[in-house]
Amino acid sequence: MTAPFDRLVKRSQLLVGAIMAAQSVLIVTLAVAVTFLLVGTSSQADQSRRQARATHALVIEVHQAQLSACQRVGNALRGQEVALWDHLLAVAPPPKGKAAARAARRLRSKFRRYVARTFAPVNCKKIYKLKR
Repeated sequence: MTAPFDRLVKRSQLLVGAIMAAQSVLIVTLAVAVTFLLVGTSSQADQSRRQARATHALVIEVHQAQLSACQRVGNALRGQEVALWDHLLAVAPPPKGKAAARAARRLRSKFRRYVARTFAPVNCKKIYKLKR
């Protein structure tokens, strides 16, 4: 009876060895797969960081363009508008008569203040705040 028992033991040992070999192969395969996943995730994270930096640089560039346009074009046009109204008021003939001339000076003064307020330069940095 030892012969069948010995065969059963050998078969069990072979089976256990095969199972252990399969487990080892499976563990190595899983380790390699996890390594590739981690490397891929790291690569994606690096790419995301690069894209975020590029986007931030673009936002800064657009913000600088907005400020520049506001200051050069917007405020320059406002100044030209004030100069135009000042010129029109200067070349307009005064009305005849002392009372009419005094009333016209008051109205011109009020109108100049109105023009100065309406076309005052704007604080471009306040208008185009960069949100962080």
